[in-house]
Amino acid sequence: EALQNKNYNEAAEHFNYLVQHAPKAAESIYQRGELVYANKFSRATTRPEQKAAFDSMMIVLDLRLIHFGTTDIAKAEILDRRARQYVTYNKRDREGVRNAFKDALAAQIVAGSADLYELGVIYMQNLSDDYKNDEIYADVVISEYDRLAPYYANAPEDKKQFADQLDTVFGMSGVAT
Repeated sequence: EALQNKNYNEAAEHFNYLVQHAPKAAESIYQRGELVYANKFSRATTRPEQKAAFDSMMIVLDLRLIHFGTTDIAKAEILDRRARQYVTYNKRDREGVRNAFKDALAAQIVAGSADLYELGVIYMQNLSDDYKNDEIYADVVISEYDRLAPYYANAPEDKKQFADQLDTVFGMSGVAT
């Protein structure tokens, strides 16, 4: 009810209570907890408040992974979500973004998930941006492209556009010049 009423501080208290007393009751506890902290982030008026909300959101996702990431596909889905939230809410932490995407992609590969293709393009775009901003060297972009390209070569027909996008992002990165 607190979440529906947009009382995110109260909703966070309820979330914390449920996690302490019934952490495996339902995965939706963590999905709603993530929503609570995303909204707390959006309503924050200072950078420290945003950081606290982001850190709490990452803890929520880590707890969800511990309690509900018991299959390869569940783990892949949660880490995918974590990477996307990381780049959305903490894009200034470039190393953290890269690590979140690496973890998510590794899980996607193990799970054989079709979400790999879109996620890999987002990751490659972030690597390209990091290279252009002198955050990483060209060899990082090249080695990650070389690692991912074989998966895209065998992409299902409905995911072929992501193979084209991966190649385009890599080509536009400037590492080959």
